[in-house]
Amino acid sequence: MAETTPPPPPNPVDRREFFRRLVRNGIERAEQAARRIADSASAHLSSGADGPAARLRPPGSPSRQHLLDTCRQCAACVTACPADAIRIDPQVAEGRPHIVARAAPCVICDDLECMHACPSGALQPVAANQIAMGRAEIDVARCLRGHPDDEDCRLCADHCPIGTEALEIVDGKLAVRDGCTGCGVCESICPTAPASIRVIANEGL
Repeated sequence: MAETTPPPPPNPVDRREFFRRLVRNGIERAEQAARRIADSASAHLSSGADGPAARLRPPGSPSRQHLLDTCRQCAACVTACPADAIRIDPQVAEGRPHIVARAAPCVICDDLECMHACPSGALQPVAANQIAMGRAEIDVARCLRGHPDDEDCRLCADHCPIGTEALEIVDGKLAVRDGCTGCGVCESICPTAPASIRVIANEGL
């Protein structure tokens, strides 16, 4: 019977480098989260051409009161958000997380990471089509599609993460549908100032 050669032991140098990378990646994400927290005031208190920014509750928040009662201000959702959309400011709802769509919208990421990262239940896992941060409203007079001489703009409809269940073009005009989650991608990408489409928060902060 032929002897089998046992596999070589793992290279300790490779293992050390692997764990170094894990640590570096963790530190980098934590630093990014800290920067977002520190910079959030300037990001969402701006009152320029778009006026005062609406503050949306993150996806998975059942209600404003539930968020106020259960959030620990731990910033786990801030760190988990791959779109860098969730912000914390001590001056807003005593440090509860929120989203300013014009600055950085929720992109309805595939894994909905913020919900699963929340340790307190302030954010609860729901399906993407059950997210209800708000609803988009269109300023028809300002929208480029309302002016025959302007470009055939369709940025918001083309980039909506939900698709035609939330936003579509009908007879040349934009129409918001019941599937709108209030994610704010449309508001973020709108080329007009102020934005021609804006999210009205569902019990915002």
